[in-house]
Amino acid sequence: MIEGRSRDAVESIADYVRGLQGVDLAVVLKEYAQQTWTISLRSDSWDVAAIAGVCGGGGHVHAAGMTLYGTEQEIIGDIVAAVAAAPETAKL
Repeated sequence: MIEGRSRDAVESIADYVRGLQGVDLAVVLKEYAQQTWTISLRSDSWDVAAIAGVCGGGGHVHAAGMTLYGTEQEIIGDIVAAVAAAPETAKL
């Protein structure tokens, strides 16, 4: 739980963000332990499993995730690099 919320409640944030107008790729970072992050990826226009796969994660075409370790800035850099390194076919 994060600050009294269940993991399911926290995970639903990614689905909410994906549904916002103009959002192509929703990325939600959750720090469950110091420098241990779980990242949820959601998209209707990207193969987020391919993006997560770059970082050792996985999932489904429209919903995927991964666990990364480091500071918030390091994690953001890793995610940006993963999007850039994803196969060209990741953009649906």
